[in-house]
Amino acid sequence: MIWNSNLFDSFTVQVNSFAISMKFTSKLDNKSFLLSYIYFPAHSAEKMAFITWLMNFDTSSFDEWILAGDFNLIRIVENRNKPGGDHSKMQMFNNLISDLDLLEIPFSGRNYTWSKI
Repeated sequence: MIWNSNLFDSFTVQVNSFAISMKFTSKLDNKSFLLSYIYFPAHSAEKMAFITWLMNFDTSSFDEWILAGDFNLIRIVENRNKPGGDHSKMQMFNNLISDLDLLEIPFSGRNYTWSKI
C-alpha cells in the first residue's frame, strides 16, 4: 500500500495470506478508517477459509472500513468477460457482501480496474 504520510498516520492491524489491513488517521481532522486490501484466493479449496476469515474479522473498533483489491469473484454474470459462470459462487459473494453490510462503489466508465479503455 502507498499513502501520503503528510496527510495520514498509519499502522498495520493485520497481515495474512488474504489481506493487508491498516488503520489510517487523517492529520487534517483526526478521523480514522480501516483499509483492507484483499487478494481473494483463486483456488476453491482456499475460498471458504477466506470467507470464514472475513466474516470473523473484528472491525468493531472502527467506524469506517474500506475493502479493496482483487476478489477473484463476480456478483453477476454480466460482469464476466467470457460466457458462463458459477452461480453458487456469485451467490456466496453476494451473501458475503450483504452479511457484512457492505456497499459497492461502482466504477465509472469502465468495467474492470485493469481495463485499457
